[in-house]
Amino acid sequence: MNTLFRSFLTIAALGASLFFTACSSDDPEPEVPQEEFDGVKFYFVELDVEAHGGHDHYHQTTDTVKVTVAKDGTVSPRHVHLEEHAHYRLFVDVQRKGKSLNQEFIDAGDEHQFFFVPSKPGYLAYTYEDKDKNGRGIGLKGRMEVLKADNGSFDLKVVLRHGLNKAHAAAANWNNPDYRFAGGSDDLNVTFEIHPSGHDH
Repeated sequence: MNTLFRSFLTIAALGASLFFTACSSDDPEPEVPQEEFDGVKFYFVELDVEAHGGHDHYHQTTDTVKVTVAKDGTVSPRHVHLEEHAHYRLFVDVQRKGKSLNQEFIDAGDEHQFFFVPSKPGYLAYTYEDKDKNGRGIGLKGRMEVLKADNGSFDLKVVLRHGLNKAHAAAANWNNPDYRFAGGSDDLNVTFEIHPSGHDH
């Protein structure tokens, strides 16, 4: 039976903050923790949008913005520049010792969900593009649109929740700031800045 242990890494620079939570076993036999991770990479891959047959079709380009969170909590870069009204595919790669753990989170998708909470509502749109066995979003892969660039930059908080009730109303929306009401605990909680186009940096 897995018991959730927490370890915290806090970043004091430019409002960026992170903590990792490791899930490990309480069995008497030594076992490698199945969900312990020490780094996360976020890839914002710009999409070309083509309207065809009354539907939008999204094609990935090679234009990619990456945010890396290291084991010591360092976020690089501390903010990213995204284009207003542009569409992106956001990939999240959870890692341990440089190797991806994504499949473990996919296999336990009914126990995990990412939330993406902007500090300014209405600035982003997001759609889960991966699903658990019950058809509910996970968030390792999704489509994001920057809706507007007025009023400058904003913070994006990314939370990976573990052990929540994904059927709860608080888990229904990707950007619900009250996601905690769905239960569970944070495996990941990281915040970084997004600077939309059209403003001095």
